[in-house]
Amino acid sequence: MTIIALKRVARNVPADTPIQTPDSTSTLLLASEVAARLRVTEKALEHWRRRGMGPNFIRLGRNCIRYRLEDIEIFIQRRAISY
Repeated sequence: MTIIALKRVARNVPADTPIQTPDSTSTLLLASEVAARLRVTEKALEHWRRRGMGPNFIRLGRNCIRYRLEDIEIFIQRRAISY
C-alpha cells in the first residue's frame, strides 16, 4: 500500500485513532501518544527527530509524523542501562 492510499484510509477514521497498517501488524502512533509513553514533550520528540536521536519515525506527509510501536519499544530497550 502506498503513502497516498494510507492517507485515504486515515481520512476515514478519527485523528486520535491509531492506524493499523495493512501490510503488517504494526500500529502507527501519533507523536502525542509517543510523548505520553516516554513522558517527554512533543517538542522533545521534534528536537530528537531533527537531530536523528529519537526513535525511528514515519513521515506520511509534510506535517504527518507517525511512530511504529515496535520502534518505540526498541528505542527504550537500547537505552536501558544495566550495571
